[in-house]
Amino acid sequence: MFNINKSFVFIISFLFLFSCKTAQNKMATEYTFTIRVKEKYCYGVRLDETLIKETEKEKPYANDELYLVKRGSTDTLNYPTTLSGQFTRKFTPGAYLVFFPEKFRKGPMDFSKKCKEWRIQPDTVIVLDPSYPNVNLNLYRPCSPCNPIRQ
Repeated sequence: MFNINKSFVFIISFLFLFSCKTAQNKMATEYTFTIRVKEKYCYGVRLDETLIKETEKEKPYANDELYLVKRGSTDTLNYPTTLSGQFTRKFTPGAYLVFFPEKFRKGPMDFSKKCKEWRIQPDTVIVLDPSYPNVNLNLYRPCSPCNPIRQ
């Protein structure tokens, strides 16, 4: 009889601890994102090669926004960045698809297959873990096939 009670207490304790750990993982955690971006020069004006290299250097993703979509969800949220390319928000842990804002803007080439495929492809995928609340993203921003000027 004593062994049954001891086993029962052990199982209940294990389930309680496991449920607490699972509940902690589902809680929102505050994350600070620091985003740097390297952009391809996509405009029609011909520039000197030195100027093009200068415009394509990695820099803070300043005063712009990113769209994050939790994998398995249809909720799309945009987050504005500061002058230093940062934003701080609470998220539940998990995988997120990251998109530049032009993937959500209408353009003259929206009907093309290449444009449609480009829009649904995330610019990166990140996994948020409460153990790592500081997220550093180094992104590459290619030319959009949906905008004839930015190709």
